[in-house]
Formats: sequence, structure tokens, C-alpha cells
Amino acid sequence: DALPICVSLLPIIDEAKGLFRRVIAESGSVALTFSKEECADFTRRLLKETGARHMADLMNMSENRLKKVNESLNIYNNFPQRDGKLIPLDPYEPYQNGSTADIDMLIGTNANEVNYWVGEVGGIVPFRFSIPVKYENDMRTLSPADRRLVKYALSHMKGHKIWRMVEFYNELMFRLPAVRQAESHARNGGKVFMYYWTQPSSVRFRGACHAVELSYVFQNPEETVFTGEPADAKLTKMVGDMWANFARTGNPSVSRFNWIAYDEKLRSTAIIAKSPYIKNDPLKAQRKLLSPLLRHMINASYATLDYNVPFVRKAVAIATGAVVGATALGIAMAKKLIK
Repeated sequence: DALPICVSLLPIIDEAKGLFRRVIAESGSVALTFSKEECADFTRRLLKETGARHMADLMNMSENRLKKVNESLNIYNNFPQRDGKLIPLDPYEPYQNGSTADIDMLIGTNANEVNYWVGEVGGIVPFRFSIPVKYENDMRTLSPADRRLVKYALSHMKGHKIWRMVEFYNELMFRLPAVRQAESHARNGGKVFMYYWTQPSSVRFRGACHAVELSYVFQNPEETVFTGEPADAKLTKMVGDMWANFARTGNPSVSRFNWIAYDEKLRSTAIIAKSPYIKNDPLKAQRKLLSPLLRHMINASYATLDYNVPFVRKAVAIATGAVVGATALGIAMAKKLIK
């Protein structure tokens, strides 16, 4: 998960200037970073796990020890820190001031990024439970006005309330940060091409989830962990050619598909489906509604969620009521049988 984030961060790091000419950022942007406050929990856990008191203690640990610590704490250590030194407190700012303009960029996200976590959390049932928990945790950090904006946006999305929450996270954690990064880059003269991947997995509840494009991009159609079945051969060849052309020339177009560069006026986006096509400003209404919330830097971390939220309390109350009701029914039936 850190790879696409780092791809987006490298252009804004002074020490990396001149080391590369082009970047391809898939399903990640500068938004998937942590504040110092968000890193504090991991720091406490790291010190407890290792017994370290100083940086020198960590530096003196063996490679094998560090690997084991990483395995133990990996769930808490997801993203780079916005430390104000290597990574700015506002990581969009270098894109907005033009300091990345010399880098060609191909960037995009998948239509159902968050559905990846159906597998990560153990199936659709825990997924449907965890999404409202994360949502209520994140809503605590917003102002009343922003919470009203979120509720209004969700009311204009389709599907069950939980799937509307999922789409909210698809937008706020993945697509819209990539759009902000792309529009800022283009505004300052940088060349950028944007995609929106809609070719789905065949695995139930996954859709076009996070990482579903990897079999296509790396030309491994037989790798079905995310796709569920061998990737479409024609699309695999086309995507491979587009990505390779961008790496070679800075333009991902192929003979059968003219990929138009992204800009703030048209917002031309390649919709990667079985038959790819260009669409200007996809999901425009959601972009306009939710973009003001990007300043909150909502990320995909879920390891430290607080479960003392209304959704959990309501679920517990319902479960308790069901148990009490079933018990009362059982007692009543037993009494009748005895009579």
C-alpha cells in the first residue's frame, strides 16, 4: 500500500530531484499520510514492543529483530508521516506551487477501492460492521457544517447506506486526492494523465477494488488473487502497452486509444473498462460536493478505531434484545410443555 503513496511523495522531496522523469501512481496519493498525532500510537507500541528508549536502541537491533517487530506491528504502521521536514504538513502544496512541474505523471484510482478490505477484515459481515464504525469515528473529527455536507452528499448517492459510506471513502481517501494532485500538477504546467478503473473482479463484493488492476499492469493475467479469474487478455495487452508507452515517451496513448492529458477545464479521464474510453469530469457532482473535505486528510487507517460509537452501541442493544427475547420465548414454551 505504501508504494503508490511514495510514488506521489517522491516528486515533492527535494533530495529526490533529478532522480526520475516520470511517475505512475496507482490507487494512492499524498493524502495517504499520517499526521504526527496519528503516528503517536504506533510510536508507543514500537517502544513497548522493542523496549527501546532512544533511536540508538533501534539502530542497534538486528535485521531479523526489526523484521519480526515490523510483522507484529504492521497493522499500526501504514503511512509516511507528514513531519513538516521531509514531507510537508500540507503535502498538496508542492504540487500547487509548481515545484513538481518537471515530472510527467500518470495517476488514477479504482471505482471500488475500499471493497479490497472485504478480504482484509475477514469477509462481508465484518466489513459491513467496520465501515459504519470508521465512518462514525471520522465524523467526530469534522465540524457540524462538514458533517451536514457529508450527510447531504450521501443522500445523493445510490444503494444501501453502508455502500454509500463506502463510496464516500472511495472518494475521500482515493479518487478526489488523486484528482487534487492531478489538477494542481496540470495547473502549473506539469503533464498528467488520469484514469478511473472500472473493470471489475469476479469475486463477490469486490468490484473494481484496490489492486484489481495489478494483473493487467504487470502482464500476469493468471494471477487471480484480486481479479478472481484470469484477466481479460485484450485489455491486459492494451493496458501493458499504455503503461509502457508512458514510461518510454510520457504519453500513454496507443494506436487504438488516444489518451487525452488531464487539465482543469475538461478533466479528461480514461475510463479503464473492457473497452476503455475517455470521459470528461466523471462523477462531477461528487467531486464538487466532497472536495472541500480534502483538508481533513481522511485516510485508510483502521487499526486504532474507537468502538464506543452509536452504531456499535445500537448493534449491541439489538443483539442483547434478541437474546433476551429468545430466552423469554424459550421459557414461555418450556412452561407450556410442562403444563
